[in-house]
Amino acid sequence: MVKNKNKNKKLINNLFNDVLSARSELMFRLGKSYGTKRDLYKDLGYVLIPLFADYYGKYTRQDIASAIIDAYPDACWGKTPEISEDEDSETEFETAWKQLVKDKKIFNYLLRADKAAGIGRFSCLLLGINDGKRFDEQTEMASELLYLQVFLECNSQIDKYVTDEKNERFGLPEIYQLKLSNGDHTQAVSKQVHHSRVLHIAEGLLDNEIEGLPRLQKVLNRLDDLEKVVGGSGEMFWRGAFQGLAFKAQEGAQFDPEQDNVKLEEEIDRYVHGLQRYMKLQGLDVQTISPAVSSPQGHVDVILDLIAGATGIPKRILIGSERGELASSQDETNFSKRVESRKINHCEPNILRPFVDKLIEVGILPEPKNDYTVKWPSPFQESEQEKANTALTKINAIVAYANS
Repeated sequence: MVKNKNKNKKLINNLFNDVLSARSELMFRLGKSYGTKRDLYKDLGYVLIPLFADYYGKYTRQDIASAIIDAYPDACWGKTPEISEDEDSETEFETAWKQLVKDKKIFNYLLRADKAAGIGRFSCLLLGINDGKRFDEQTEMASELLYLQVFLECNSQIDKYVTDEKNERFGLPEIYQLKLSNGDHTQAVSKQVHHSRVLHIAEGLLDNEIEGLPRLQKVLNRLDDLEKVVGGSGEMFWRGAFQGLAFKAQEGAQFDPEQDNVKLEEEIDRYVHGLQRYMKLQGLDVQTISPAVSSPQGHVDVILDLIAGATGIPKRILIGSERGELASSQDETNFSKRVESRKINHCEPNILRPFVDKLIEVGILPEPKNDYTVKWPSPFQESEQEKANTALTKINAIVAYANS
């Protein structure tokens, strides 16, 4: 028995090592051309193998990166879904769910966990329940959800995987190592936590069920390009908007020995950096150097177009601007369709239903007599202006029909 268990554990470790090895080899080939003679990633300053800290730094410090992470979760959870068992009357299950949503701010935590998952490869949502057992023990029955806590990938480590090939969770996490902060957030304590107390959230899964694709990974190079262009333009304006000054000695000029080089530099420094608008110079002609400042708009637009194309987030939504009524409406419609698809294919099956099912399984929510349904609000809700335009169109059509 022990021998088979060790064999399965070795199989799992070998599988993950093979996956990591293949990914590393692929990463090292990025940016290479002419065999290995030219390394574009190195020459352009791109990060070859980005870590969680790279993504988290972008999210916390770069505006467009933050908008990319937040756009889809905010759109999906902005209007909360309804969970119902019976359309005719409110059941015990529905009443308990509504009260839980109100008391524990459920959707707020699901939104935060969704955002956290997009920063890295996954996030964890810890369910604090009153079952009287330790964190590392499997939960069975409980009566109350005490709290919820969101963990970023950097604070979530998988300690142990399920190695039993006959188990439905084969290859999935069994024990997590979560960094729990104390009450005043001055230090963190690592705790082993059983998977039954954790909701594992990952998006963009490809070759495994654990690690998704960070939301910024596809556009990380473009975000670096954007920093170079915008930051470089700021430096260009700082250096170029103020016209340079050239000091030329007049022919045959005699300099006052009391006005040495140090005093001359101090005089110029007061003019350039202070409020003094005159200079006392002797034997010098001052000539202005014309600044050369160009607009970065064209370069920024190209980069934003590429980012919008890769993320599926319209540029006007990404930067929060309007670019004409027709383009605005079309962008809104296309984005709403993507949001609707994400609700059905990710938010519901990977986040909301697993969360509700966990609460039902341990007894915090009563077992529904019938299968519960999730109804997402329609994203295609007309604004007051759109409603007025629709009504006007109908009236004009009726008038035209009556006159004919």
